[in-house]
Amino acid sequence: MKRLITRTAMVAGIAATLFATLVLGQDSPTLRVKIPFEFKAAGKAFQAGSYTLKKGPSAGMITLSGSDGKAGANLVIITSIARSGAADDHLLAFDKVNGERILSEVWLPAQEGAVVYADKGEHQHEIIRLVSKGSAR
Repeated sequence: MKRLITRTAMVAGIAATLFATLVLGQDSPTLRVKIPFEFKAAGKAFQAGSYTLKKGPSAGMITLSGSDGKAGANLVIITSIARSGAADDHLLAFDKVNGERILSEVWLPAQEGAVVYADKGEHQHEIIRLVSKGSAR
């Protein structure tokens, strides 16, 4: 009897966790932007174009996907950055290292900022406020 109660509680806990993940995943903030230059993210090269950024499949990740459905990457969140206000929405930051732009910060609508790349060497930090091509919550 004790085993049955334990198993039932475990199954209920797992089901509740999965349900919460599905519900939260449906309401995930999404940022759709057009990036006007070539860049790198998660060690991959990307062409200028339209991209979607949203919370990733697991905690601590952001998913970057191209409008062509082919280009994409999961970006690991190194650390979070507190928001200073609504102006942080639709903001991406790039580190320019040896002439290449590398996506370093992502600010999803109404979320904390996320550092996805950090270079300790010499680099320039470019903050770019992009015009959103539509965002959803």
